[in-house]
Amino acid sequence: MTWASSCPTATLAGHREYSAEHVSRLHVLRACQHVGMSLREIRVVLDRNAAERRQIIDRRIDEIRVQRRRLADAESFLVHVVECRHDLLTRCPECSVFAGSDPVEPEEAG
Repeated sequence: MTWASSCPTATLAGHREYSAEHVSRLHVLRACQHVGMSLREIRVVLDRNAAERRQIIDRRIDEIRVQRRRLADAESFLVHVVECRHDLLTRCPECSVFAGSDPVEPEEAG
C-alpha cells in the first residue's frame, strides 16, 4: 500500500474514516518529523522499496550522532563554566579549547 493510496475516500458528507493502520502511519510520520526528516524524505522512508531509503536513514543517523557530540561538548563546556575560577573565560585554557582559540594572557601591570 502506498501512502497516496492509503488515504480513505471521503463520504458524501465529506468525512473520512481512518483505520488503525492510518493512525499508525501518522505516528510514524510524526516520529520521522521529530528526528528532523523533511516530508520528501519521509515519503521515501515509508516506501520500503525506495532505492534511496537506506541513504536517507543513514544520513539522518550520522547527523544525529554529530548533533549528540556537539551537545555533549556544549554540556561539558557549561559544566566547566559554572566551576571556572578564571576572572575572564577568555583566559581559561579549557574554555578556550571549547571556543577553538588560545587563552588570552592577562596584560602586564605597568
